[in-house]
Amino acid sequence: MVCASMCLTLQVSGGLSSAQAAPPASTSPAPSELEQKAAQQHYQAGVMFFQAENWNAARAEFEAAYQLTKYPDLLYNLAKIAEKQGRTADEVRYLDEYLATNPKDSDEVRSRLTVIRPKLSQVSQKPPWPAIGIAAGGAAFLIIGISCGAAAIAAANTVASSGNSGKPFSAELFATQERGKQLSGAAIAFDVLGGLALAAGGGWLGYWFYQRHMQNKNPPPPKTALVPLGPGGPGLGLIGSF
Repeated sequence: MVCASMCLTLQVSGGLSSAQAAPPASTSPAPSELEQKAAQQHYQAGVMFFQAENWNAARAEFEAAYQLTKYPDLLYNLAKIAEKQGRTADEVRYLDEYLATNPKDSDEVRSRLTVIRPKLSQVSQKPPWPAIGIAAGGAAFLIIGISCGAAAIAAANTVASSGNSGKPFSAELFATQERGKQLSGAAIAFDVLGGLALAAGGGWLGYWFYQRHMQNKNPPPPKTALVPLGPGGPGLGLIGSF
């Protein structure tokens, strides 16, 4: 058990504090003494990084401690850090995993989830405008390329018809021929760039539509009138209200 070795009294930012560790309510095998010591080091480093508002490092440390012990309250820590990072999807995932362990603060966690889970679908209600812009730019390039190609064909036809009529090859025809070559090169360049941009923008939009379809297939639960309770559950968690 990490209970004795991880009983800390550090005060951290945001009104959070550490608490005494409790054994995980799961069927996972108990961590060995060596794993407990390593987890304690990661846990203490995580608290230190949390104090310093180094969210990435704190998350890495708590992840390492959780992988060693599987103590559920570390999931609460990770959810709190994900909130600080603005990663709502990760916060929901951690809280769902934490809630599956039947913690004492389950009502508070459910209340938090009813607030943040709808944000996942709200983010994707509108198509990504950069994707639309890229696709539209690609379409515009393709139109320009087609126009340049048509002009190049017209110039080539002009040169060919003059040759078939037996007229001498004049400076004007030479200029028309050169202009046709330039237009042909421009047409190829615009077509390639337009095709790539259209494919990129279309792929992005396609992925957005797929995500929206999956979210509509598994919609978030409706909001409830749950009232948030007090501080979080026991264990290694950084206890404190959201």
